[in-house]
Amino acid sequence: VISIPDYAFYGYTELTNVAFATGAQLESIGSHAFAACSNMEELEIPANVTNCGPAVIAGTPNVTVSEDNKTFVIVDGVLCDVKSNKVISGLDAAVVTIPEGMVEIGECAFSTNGALTSVTIPATMRTIGKDAFKGCANLTNVFVRATEPPTLGEDAFAGCNDGLKIYVPEGTAEAYKAKPGWSDYASKISDMKGAGTK
Repeated sequence: VISIPDYAFYGYTELTNVAFATGAQLESIGSHAFAACSNMEELEIPANVTNCGPAVIAGTPNVTVSEDNKTFVIVDGVLCDVKSNKVISGLDAAVVTIPEGMVEIGECAFSTNGALTSVTIPATMRTIGKDAFKGCANLTNVFVRATEPPTLGEDAFAGCNDGLKIYVPEGTAEAYKAKPGWSDYASKISDMKGAGTK
């Protein structure tokens, strides 16, 4: 097997362990292939995997990446493509700090993650994809460190908690509120000053 198709095991809560043979030649895992597998106890992305589709493991716990994989790493509950500095998927963490150096959050990366309550987006971020946080019903705090508003995809925060607050660097709130995409969430945007951030 060199590829796993889109949605192959999506929402399959009976799936608890996925093991690939030593030396597995798996190269590609499709969009949402292991997303919402909420009872996962062990899944390791093998060394040869160089392509993971959007939201490949969104909302799934206990996922690791082979230490021999040169494309992907998991940092603080986030699957990152280190070659393109792109966030591919979030796991099931409640509080996420996206690593500094990441420039893009992929389409649907955290979509429907019911556990997610807070996310910090680094200063290096340039693009947040369509539906990136869509349906994260418990997401209440987003801290964006980028002084220049990243490009925001359609419905990036649609279906999030009604009390969602988006904190941006001091002095940039008006620029965020005026930028297409962000303007849809203008009432939720405020400067970070006094927001109790790290």
